[in-house]
Amino acid sequence: MNSASHAGEFDVDTAEPPDQDTTTMTNRISALAHTLDDFAQGAMSVNDLARDWRDGAYAHEPELPQRYLDVMERLLNQLESSALFTEESCSFSHADMVAALADWLARARAVADANPSNPSSANAG
Repeated sequence: MNSASHAGEFDVDTAEPPDQDTTTMTNRISALAHTLDDFAQGAMSVNDLARDWRDGAYAHEPELPQRYLDVMERLLNQLESSALFTEESCSFSHADMVAALADWLARARAVADANPSNPSSANAG
C-alpha cells in the first residue's frame, strides 16, 4: 500500500486538495476591502465587520505573521469600543479606524503576496 499513489491529487506543501490554493485564500483577504466600504457606508455593523475580518485573517493561508494578527486585533478592539459612541469623539474616529484597517490590509496583502507558499518566511523580518 503506497499512499504516494494519490500524491498528484494534493499540494505537497499544504496537503490540501488543489482547489484550496493560496490564490483562493489571498482573494478571501482581498475581499475584506469590500467590508470596509460597506462599513464606511453604514451597510455593515461593527460586529459583522470584526467577524469577517477575524474569519478572513485567521483562515488565510499561508498564515499571516503573529504581529499582523496582533495589530488587527488591537484595531478591531478599538473599533468595537468606538461603537459605544454614537458620534465621533476625541478618543475614537470611525474614519481614522477605517483608514488604519485599510493600511493594515494593504500591508497584509503585501506580506501574503511576497510569501505565497512558505508560511515560515512570512515571519521573517
